[in-house]
Amino acid sequence: MGAVKYIKDRIWSRIQGWLERLLSAGGKDVMIKSVVQAIPIFSMACFKLPKGLCRCINTMIRKFWWGCREGERKPSWVSWKEMCKPKHMGGLGFRDIELFNLALLARQGWRILQNPGSLSSRVLKAKYFPNSGQLESVAFASASQVWKAIHEGLQVLKQGLVKRIGEGEATNPWTEQWLPRDCMLRPYGCITPDTENPPARVAELLDTSMATWREEELRRHFLPMDVELILQIPLSTRRHEDFWAWHYDRRGVFTVRSAYKMLIATKDRRSAWLEGTAATSDTAAAEKEWRMLWRTPVPSKVRMFLWRLAKQSVPTNDIRHRRNMADDDRCQLCGAQDSWRHALLDCSMARAVWALADEEVTEHLLCYGEEKARDWLSVLMATLLHTDQTTVFVTLWSIWHARRKAIHEQEFRSPMSVHLFVERYLADLGQAYAHQPRRASPGDGGRAPRWIPPPEGVMKINVDAAVSKNTGLGAVAAVARNAEGVFCGASAVVLPGKTDAETLEALACREALSLAQDINTRRIRVASDCLNVVRSTNQGTMGVYAHVVREFKETARELDEVVVVHESPADGSCADKHLHGKLQSPPLQGPPRAPCCSCLTGNHARPPIRGLAGGQHAKSKTSTFAGATRNRHAIAARNMSDGSPRFTDSSPSSPPPNSAEPSFVEPLVFLPPNISNIRLAQPYSASSSNLLGRIPTLEEIQEELEGQARMAAKVQESEMKKVPKARNREREKGQWWPCDVTESELKAFEKKGLVALDS
Repeated sequence: MGAVKYIKDRIWSRIQGWLERLLSAGGKDVMIKSVVQAIPIFSMACFKLPKGLCRCINTMIRKFWWGCREGERKPSWVSWKEMCKPKHMGGLGFRDIELFNLALLARQGWRILQNPGSLSSRVLKAKYFPNSGQLESVAFASASQVWKAIHEGLQVLKQGLVKRIGEGEATNPWTEQWLPRDCMLRPYGCITPDTENPPARVAELLDTSMATWREEELRRHFLPMDVELILQIPLSTRRHEDFWAWHYDRRGVFTVRSAYKMLIATKDRRSAWLEGTAATSDTAAAEKEWRMLWRTPVPSKVRMFLWRLAKQSVPTNDIRHRRNMADDDRCQLCGAQDSWRHALLDCSMARAVWALADEEVTEHLLCYGEEKARDWLSVLMATLLHTDQTTVFVTLWSIWHARRKAIHEQEFRSPMSVHLFVERYLADLGQAYAHQPRRASPGDGGRAPRWIPPPEGVMKINVDAAVSKNTGLGAVAAVARNAEGVFCGASAVVLPGKTDAETLEALACREALSLAQDINTRRIRVASDCLNVVRSTNQGTMGVYAHVVREFKETARELDEVVVVHESPADGSCADKHLHGKLQSPPLQGPPRAPCCSCLTGNHARPPIRGLAGGQHAKSKTSTFAGATRNRHAIAARNMSDGSPRFTDSSPSSPPPNSAEPSFVEPLVFLPPNISNIRLAQPYSASSSNLLGRIPTLEEIQEELEGQARMAAKVQESEMKKVPKARNREREKGQWWPCDVTESELKAFEKKGLVALDS
């Protein structure tokens, strides 16, 4: 304790300065997070601080936050445990010193695990675990303080380590962590009968020839919930060794931030289990409400007041009476029963201030009678415009401070002075926000072209992916064009069980290289709309699809030039349309009229997607499609006498139903007539032959496109018509009624109080 006493002294001297005592709640928040809690970081990264010192630091920070001075005690209206929760969970985001210390020590263990050849790693291995691995090491009583601290970090590291499956030879499926999920990284159990031996290695569950999982083996040994998760793990067609990665980061790289979040979540789950307060289905809604509160357009000290109001920690007399801090629960200004609603809305002083405010906003406040302040604030944030939110919340904050001045300092302010203060404050706030630089939006630089051509002699391949929420299917697609925009080939693959968007985007990049080999090109530019996958492909990753990226790089080295770039979804819309054309239309469907990318003209209407639920177009993250199947058929195009292409199936005829053809066939590939080297696809199986429909004619395609264009024009025309006099009070202000609302309906809505018609 004495060796690290300097940490306590430095923190004490920092928070006892006269300047720090004058800080507002928002200033204290910044002071604690940026200065006070940063003082012990260097020591915590090397040693484990005593628990007594951690509690002492937490106590000093808590007293500083609530305004306690030397020799003075003030109540803590919110527990330190609640304040250490993340902001989206109802806390203030203060660090728990003890847990943050463990997260920093876990980083040292990660460095040793990733750099076994470093000098420090070799010294520690020779002394403490010469005959075992780092994760199996122990800390004896005679070990040094440094190794004991690192060993504490290793226990944290073990909670989040996960194996990335390559060839599966180095992973035990029962004792090691290799399933990418948050709750438990190992299988829940084994259902193998006693007469059978369960697999000893993950490699026994792989079909190395097809780079797929042996689903029958999985369902024989694992529980269904484990099987569905295992099938989502992507595999590489090349042999790669298994390696350790960090599960709680998308890149698979350990970070102190993610480790601390994991420890906080684990501690909350343990506390909830001990207290019998398990997480409810309203957790997501509550997190959304807290995020809305912290995004309100008001200064930080006003947000802190709103946080205290939502946490029921504003010291009204009813709360003070429950804590035995007041004789009764009566208001000290008017004598009525005190509460948060009375103090801010119903008290004579508050009513006088609201009488000077905008009448419409005041009526909006009074029409909601929620008992809890948090529910009331959530309704206001969901129904008020940003400008009205700022006015209401600043007024609430001003009323509360004027009330405290009157009660504790006998300084009474007239309602007009409070109202004028609010107006001046809002004016200054508006000027401050007006001088802030505006964030550049994607559309500020002008509309980007629909398709960016590659350099001369380079083939550009746009890739895209989609996920079906209803059927649990994933799909990837790629479209190749040259520098002139001429369609050269396309490919689409349906992947059952793959539902992770980033994983599918990585598989789409891999499919682009397969398409490049099919059309015999060696200089390509792959364009994806997923920035994370583009960065992972260029810089490397340890994420779930790490082996897919490694395979992509190994295949790219076999070509002359491969460049992966990020482009917006609109730039590669042809790949997106081809993807859904593959999934929604009959499996044997040719590309559109030459050139394939008619979107280059800027007048192309998106073709209808009959299988989309709700008529929504799926881009690359979470979309919906139906009627998908996994098959591949080579399509050869030949020119007709009139110059229009005709598409015919070049694959052999379907085998008889009882033939022993393999069920797996390659993806769909479109090849133009100028490609002479056509590699025929494998024959499709009898099980998928009944899914083949007839090829739509060009007249049918043109008719569908024209119908879609007419529908789009009609929707655009209806969107342009608004009802400028009708304003919705129940929903967000500023959302106008659609044009099909009649005058009689508007009058009926006005009688019910749903809308107000301006004169």
